[in-house]
Amino acid sequence: MDAITPSIALPSDIPEMHQFMLDDFLPSLSLTAALGITREETDQRYLRLTRNCVNTGTSVVLRNSSGRVVGVRLCDIEERGHPHSIEGLELLSENLRKIYRLVDLLNEDKWSSIPSSIDKLWLVEVVAVDKDYRGRGLSRVLMEFGVEEATKRGVRGAAAEVVANASIALFAKYDYILLKEVVHSEYLDEEGRPVFECPGGERVAQLVFKEL
Repeated sequence: MDAITPSIALPSDIPEMHQFMLDDFLPSLSLTAALGITREETDQRYLRLTRNCVNTGTSVVLRNSSGRVVGVRLCDIEERGHPHSIEGLELLSENLRKIYRLVDLLNEDKWSSIPSSIDKLWLVEVVAVDKDYRGRGLSRVLMEFGVEEATKRGVRGAAAEVVANASIALFAKYDYILLKEVVHSEYLDEEGRPVFECPGGERVAQLVFKEL
């Protein structure tokens, strides 16, 4: 069986991780599929996300025995009182802005639900495995490898926005608790229609949290 090696992602990994995001992560996303979002729309946003997360020193890349990227975990760090904002939001397509409006809704008043003893939050932005390597426990590797790199930086809690049914189940398995949920059938546009009708049957978007 092809050996898989996890490592903390370095700046030199960014180009291949960015390509993985476009080739493997984007096609698997239910929200982008629901809106027909293209590679061109996400290219620069994914590049900025990958750079920001790799620079925290807490993101992970999985490579196979040939050195190809077959999985990534992208993580950012947010401090209480300094919420993150989306860079270049005004330059994004309308469909991408629809997704980020949902993200904003999930994160609204987030810190009021976080224990006051926690001042730094680890944001697990992406956990993704190449479709040809799924079913081998690699999601577990991505969830567990290098978590101490976050705690070394004073992080005592982790949060994630999850939509895919498999992601919801994965984070629940690791004892993340629900902070907020948006039901797609109740999240409507100006004409009263659901903004997201996911082809995979996903019904909700969730913000989940756990103490580290």
